[in-house]
Amino acid sequence: MKLEYGPREKLEKNGIHALEDKELLAILIKTGSKNEKVLELSERILREISSLKSLTDYSYEELMTFTGIGKAKAMTIVSALELGTRIRKQYIECRSLKTINDEINYLKDDFINENTEKIIIIYLNASLKIISKQTINSTSINSVYFDIKDILKRAIKLNAVYIIISHNHPSGDINPSLEDIKTVKRLENKLNEFQISLYDSLIFTDEYYYSMKYSLEPHKLK
Repeated sequence: MKLEYGPREKLEKNGIHALEDKELLAILIKTGSKNEKVLELSERILREISSLKSLTDYSYEELMTFTGIGKAKAMTIVSALELGTRIRKQYIECRSLKTINDEINYLKDDFINENTEKIIIIYLNASLKIISKQTINSTSINSVYFDIKDILKRAIKLNAVYIIISHNHPSGDINPSLEDIKTVKRLENKLNEFQISLYDSLIFTDEYYYSMKYSLEPHKLK
């Protein structure tokens, strides 16, 4: 008979990366409720919020609306999420994208195994350090919508000097479409009106990347 063990034992035996989302949450929650074991409670919460990412949208007060989550558990969850947010923010703020290799290494993992198209916009200061990273998702496999005015407004608010815009082609065709070229040109022209430069425009597939700035032939991802 297979011996079952809890998330803490699993962490100790196999390491933190072996844990499922519900097991990580269970470690934070520590105990279950009268009617549920801690893993059952964690699994129910993740099922109700639909995705792990959505957990960051819940306030301390909102977490306590879940049956089985009291003040102490809610405090632990929001504290862990805030700590992760601050660590990511500090990491982003110290990261510079000065070469094409910097760009590719920073962005490539965001597009691996994506079945729909999405856009990632990087806002940079005068030293080419990252100020902010914005993701725009689409339910389409062929196109994604973004508002040039919204990007410009965000860039001005952040005092960005440069922008890198990147998107993927789930179809596997790495070449920029006519619409890609026209859209990037419209964005570049609008940014230039406000002394903001389009530093690069990148296209990714699972295997290749293409830089519209460097006029490169498609290159294979390493």
